[in-house]
Amino acid sequence: MKFKLFLAAALSGAFLGQAHADDCNTLLDRVDELLAAQSGDLNEEVLGQIMALRNQGAEDCNAGDDEQASESLEHAISLFTQ
Repeated sequence: MKFKLFLAAALSGAFLGQAHADDCNTLLDRVDELLAAQSGDLNEEVLGQIMALRNQGAEDCNAGDDEQASESLEHAISLFTQ
């Protein structure tokens, strides 16, 4: 019985970890879509901030730091509406 509980907990953690990685990649894709559609409409300063946040988010995502990646990428997305 203990083994089944352990196995269920381990599998839940694996699925949750994958869900976070998917969120990270989804956010990264969203930033890239927005850049493709709106980069010509942004001033250089804002574009530079977005690119820096996008690159940091991608680096954090690849390193497995999904929480930090999501924070950077969500900040980048918010700059498109300013």
